Amino acid sequence: MKRSFIRVISLFLTFTMLMGLLPLSALAEEIQAPDNYTLNNGFLEVTVSAKNGGFDVRTVDGDKLNKDDNNKNLLFPSGENDTSFTSFRVTRGGKTKDYIFGGKYSFLGLLDQAVTVTQDATGITATWGVEDLKFTQRIELANVGSNNHGMAYISYKAETTGAPADISARVLMDTALGYQDYAIYEMAGSDNSYTRVEKESIYSNAGGNLYEKTFFAYDDINNPTILAYTVNASINEQECKPEKVAFGHWNNLAASVYDFTPDPGMTFTNPNNKKYLTADSAYALYYDMGTVTNSSSQNIATYYGVYSNEKVSDKNTVTLNLTSPSSMELSVDKKNYLSQVQGGDLGDFTIQTSVENFKTDTSKVYEKVKVAVYCQTGIAPVSDDNVIQTGVSYASPFTKEINDFKVEETKNINWNFNASVGAEASYRKVHFKVYNVSKDVDPTGSGQLLEENMMGEAVCYILCPGGDGMLPEIKFTGSSPEITYNEGNRHLFLTGTNFSMLENKSEYKVLAMPLSKEGKTYEISAEQFLIDVDENTIDVLMTEKMSQKLMRTAYLKK
Repeated sequence: MKRSFIRVISLFLTFTMLMGLLPLSALAEEIQAPDNYTLNNGFLEVTVSAKNGGFDVRTVDGDKLNKDDNNKNLLFPSGENDTSFTSFRVTRGGKTKDYIFGGKYSFLGLLDQAVTVTQDATGITATWGVEDLKFTQRIELANVGSNNHGMAYISYKAETTGAPADISARVLMDTALGYQDYAIYEMAGSDNSYTRVEKESIYSNAGGNLYEKTFFAYDDINNPTILAYTVNASINEQECKPEKVAFGHWNNLAASVYDFTPDPGMTFTNPNNKKYLTADSAYALYYDMGTVTNSSSQNIATYYGVYSNEKVSDKNTVTLNLTSPSSMELSVDKKNYLSQVQGGDLGDFTIQTSVENFKTDTSKVYEKVKVAVYCQTGIAPVSDDNVIQTGVSYASPFTKEINDFKVEETKNINWNFNASVGAEASYRKVHFKVYNVSKDVDPTGSGQLLEENMMGEAVCYILCPGGDGMLPEIKFTGSSPEITYNEGNRHLFLTGTNFSMLENKSEYKVLAMPLSKEGKTYEISAEQFLIDVDENTIDVLMTEKMSQKLMRTAYLKK
């Protein structure tokens, strides 16, 4: 029987641009607060309890290429959504205290605040506090077009109105895959090796290289039908890495508030283990949030869910998923980027690709496949023997081969790159394409990369600061028309500067929001936010009927 615990959520905003909708009279609404709040994009659903902020994650369509993972639990669905929970360790004045988000501590003579839960157009927020500390948890669904689409973005924020405090966080996730209450875990290293975890253990990630940005859970070693991924998120363009990861039987891991002592003899996938007589797994991410003061807060974040493969077209015969850094970091002298590879050179970083020959009615074994990478100026591929490939071009890209690529087989490939510092900051694009170069389409064996033989592709953007250490400021200088109607197809045209910094649409959302706190907020899809980076103009196409209130458009960044 799972015990009850509780949890939290956090929020980010940026800048706004005024616009008008033709104002008409509006009817007031009285909204009854629901028992649960829900986010659902057709691929993933997150339900958050209005009572305690506890959340449940499950698929809807999940991975659109895998029908076996439709409508499946990814976390244990308890009635209170409280078997997954987050705890905080607070050190202040030489004393350390541990708190569970949403816990009751008045019996200790402490003032605690009840959990409050709210929902807006992009996510769900829950807050809770104890004494002068405030903790906020924010859950959003990854943007359409994002490489993490199909996942939930879960972030936490710590604040204080009192004395400085050093705060650490433990995020415990009670894994469930469908109706199976346990999972096998796999962590991929930078050398393409895998660490399988089925016994209680703690892994240090002090160097940040325990796994290559992501690890996953699956339901069956021989025939997996559901996979759930944990992916390092970014905050202010910096990758958020846990300092350690613990795996254990839920009963043992959840019995601890923060410190966990694993039982190395406990196989949590064994339903006949002598201690609990159930197979039941969970994992915990431990983060050092840093020092919180009355003028500065600290944040952590992670992704959890599935790869939706929503960008895979009917013409694609393979899927290509990426795990990449969100940004580079300048060295002290601002002449180079710091290495993101252990023992690597300045400017080095890696991208992990996962290529799957997914099963369809027409799928087949491919004798030879090439994966090609096309890099924007300022990024160059690096060979496995650590040589920067300076001679590559669009006509002759850097490639890696997959031979005898079987149906339902997945190949994970690590790519090394080197980035050089430019005069100005920019998002640099890295584009991967997969080509069939087997003899049936290339009888000469030339290995030529033809568009008609392309099997799949994926793109990522990496923020590269300029040598001045500044990020260009995005400004809006004008908009037209001043008034638009509230229904039908209508356009809002924006002018400004540095719109190239908006090219990576997976990093933000565009909303039409009421000027007052009342009224509905509408999300505008990335396909309807058309950017001309050369002319610094934006065409916003609005098709949804909106309430008859004055509105503004807002750009919201994670």
